[in-house]
Amino acid sequence: MHAYLIIADRNFDQLKTLLRTLDDERNDIYLLIDAKSHFQDQSLLTSVIKKSRIILVDPIKIFWGSFSQIRAELSLFKAAAPKKYEYYHLLSGLDLPLQSQDKIHAFFEQNAGKEFLTFSDKSIAEKNKINDRLDVHLFPDISSRTFKSRIGKKLYRLYRKFEHIFEHLFKIGLNKLDCPLGYGSQWVSIDHSLVEFILSKEGWINMNFKSAILCDEVFIHTLVINSKFKDRVYAIKGVLDHPEDVQGNLRYINWWDGNPHTWTIKDWPTLESVSQGNYFFSRKFDELVDKEIIEKVIQSL
Repeated sequence: MHAYLIIADRNFDQLKTLLRTLDDERNDIYLLIDAKSHFQDQSLLTSVIKKSRIILVDPIKIFWGSFSQIRAELSLFKAAAPKKYEYYHLLSGLDLPLQSQDKIHAFFEQNAGKEFLTFSDKSIAEKNKINDRLDVHLFPDISSRTFKSRIGKKLYRLYRKFEHIFEHLFKIGLNKLDCPLGYGSQWVSIDHSLVEFILSKEGWINMNFKSAILCDEVFIHTLVINSKFKDRVYAIKGVLDHPEDVQGNLRYINWWDGNPHTWTIKDWPTLESVSQGNYFFSRKFDELVDKEIIEKVIQSL
C-alpha cells in the first residue's frame, strides 16, 4: 500500500482531477487543505474517490516560507504513519502523475528500500544562502509574498536585510546547528522507516526550524544526510537546475525556465518524453494558465 499526502490551497477543480488519477485500491490519500483557502464543502472532493480511502487531515494556516509548511508535512506524516505504508508520496495540489498507478507501484516494488529525494548542488545551496535560513527570524509567517505592492515587498526585504546585519553584528539568533545542511525539493517519496525516523526527530525539528524561513527544503534533507538513510538515496548527486539533471524525487520540475515553470500545451512533447523514463510525477500545472495540458496528461495515463 502507498500513501499519497497532498497539500492544497487553490484550484479545487484541478485537485479533483489529481484525486481521480490516484484513486486506486492500492492507495490511501491524505489531504490537508490550507485553512486560509476557506474551502468549505470538502465532500465535493471526497465524492470523486471510488476505490481509495481518503482521509481529511485537520486544516492548517500555511504561510509560504514559514514553519507552517513543515507543520503541514509533519501532520500528514503523523496521520499516515500508523498504517505503515510501503511508500509515502508528498504532493502539492498542482502536481499530476505522468505514469499509471500500475507502473508507479511496479517501480517502487522493484526499488524497495530506496529513498527518493532531490538534492541541490552545493553551489545552489550557497547561492540561496541556506545557512542564513536557520537564523532566528521575527515574524516568520511574513514573506515578500505577503505584500501585493512593490513598496511593501521592498520594505520587507529591507527589514530582513537589517535583521540579518543586526544578528550577525551582535552574534545573536544565529544558526546553531553543528551538522552539515541538506537542501533540495520538499516533494519526496520515502518509505516507512524514514517517515518514522523523521517523526522521532520532531523535537529537534521544532527547536531548530520554528523561527527559520524556507526550511521545508532543508529539514528532511538534513536529517537524511546525517543518518544511515543517506546510503539509501536513489540519486544523491546534487542538481544544478538544468534540463539534463536527474531529479531524484522522480518529479520532473522545470526550474530553468521559471520558479518553477508552469506547464502549457507547448510543453507536451517534453512531458511525453520524460514520462517514458523514471519520472512518475510533475509540477506545476495550473488550470487557470492552461487547462489543455492537464487534459493531455490525463489522457496519456
